[in-house]
Amino acid sequence: MAAPLLTAAALEVVWGVLVMRAGRILAPGTAIGVCAVLGLAAILMLFTRTIGLAPCLALVGLHWITAVFAAVSLRGERREQRPNPRPRAFLLTLTAQAMIVAAITTPALAETEPGASAVPHGTSTHSHH
Repeated sequence: MAAPLLTAAALEVVWGVLVMRAGRILAPGTAIGVCAVLGLAAILMLFTRTIGLAPCLALVGLHWITAVFAAVSLRGERREQRPNPRPRAFLLTLTAQAMIVAAITTPALAETEPGASAVPHGTSTHSHH
């Protein structure tokens, strides 16, 4: 199960970098389909107890947001409207999105098996001589 998830994650990172370089959503129709499939896969993993509720909600929520932005982009392409880019608004949006991702993924990672066995912050397994 780990290999397909790692492959999907790697492809999403590559797609995200390409989107940031292009300054627009690339292949929005495909992105919507992939987000739907990965969201359904997350729900299936929840019901098979492969992942917990928090990781499932994180996956579904983040893919839902991506699908919504792709749909808005697709609609804008059909209308052939190109909004004027505003660097300050983009930077604020990017910062807010990063904070949301951190707020969603940190508890989700803590709920995974490796996260449950992680050493708590502020403690050490090394003894100081």
